[in-house]
Amino acid sequence: MAPAFIEAVKKWEYTPFLKNGQPIHVVTRVEWTVASPKYSQSQEMALKDYYPAFQACYQLERQGKDAEAEKKCGEAVTLSDQLPDTRVLERSDSRVFLGHALYSEHKFLESIPLYEKAVEIRKPYKKSDRDADFASENASLARAYGAVGRLPEADTYYSQAVTIYKAAIVNLPEMKSNYIARLKSTLLEYAKLKGALGQNEEASRLEAEAAQL
Repeated sequence: MAPAFIEAVKKWEYTPFLKNGQPIHVVTRVEWTVASPKYSQSQEMALKDYYPAFQACYQLERQGKDAEAEKKCGEAVTLSDQLPDTRVLERSDSRVFLGHALYSEHKFLESIPLYEKAVEIRKPYKKSDRDADFASENASLARAYGAVGRLPEADTYYSQAVTIYKAAIVNLPEMKSNYIARLKSTLLEYAKLKGALGQNEEASRLEAEAAQL
């Protein structure tokens, strides 16, 4: 039943309680009944198995256990493709972390299609143009392109990542410190790429912008 409630909550739009025209803090209780979505047996199985697999994938990648992460993240990708169509982020995230595991193993060429697909999947998702996680996906793809010498393509995706991070900071100011740290790191990587392209003035500008954050 949990997936049905998750799907219902995703559709919520919050409107604050007002007193004399001003928002106020309140504690309230909400009860509702939601019909369980009609999932196929294979989708139900995937919903049961995907999240533990992805959690293991995530933990192994964060621990630097790249070979183990590659295997577990591969399982998560396979399961994600069996999920209901609405599970867009799961399909994207599992590919990102498999890409990370491969990149860490210096399998740069193998990581690129995963990052490309993750970006393709997430791009049409609502508000992706101001989503810091989507910015990170663009930066990861740029980094992989750079590692194999595809510098013009890396340039395009670093530029997109920077633009999205800046929009994310405006969109969600309570996450500003986190997003600024990620933006700064991306700007410094982008500066190195510009230097490799011989665009030294632009590299200096990006370094200066990072230093001011």
